[in-house]
Amino acid sequence: MNGIKNPFASKTIWGAILVILGFIGNIFGFDVPKDELSGLVDMLSANWENISQLVGVALTVWGRITAKKAIAFTPEG
Repeated sequence: MNGIKNPFASKTIWGAILVILGFIGNIFGFDVPKDELSGLVDMLSANWENISQLVGVALTVWGRITAKKAIAFTPEG
């Protein structure tokens, strides 16, 4: 393996694409209504503990599935 991957397999590239899309949306006048944002913030704050637990579990499962190395307290040798 040469250590090179497709740019679209990179989480960094996808993050940058999302930032660029948001920037372009602002330029062309795409705007999220303030009352919708307020409702979203209220919902997130009311359910923060459940949301953070769900994200934590999803991150744990995704990290283990995509891991390249086994987990061990002692080095292989």
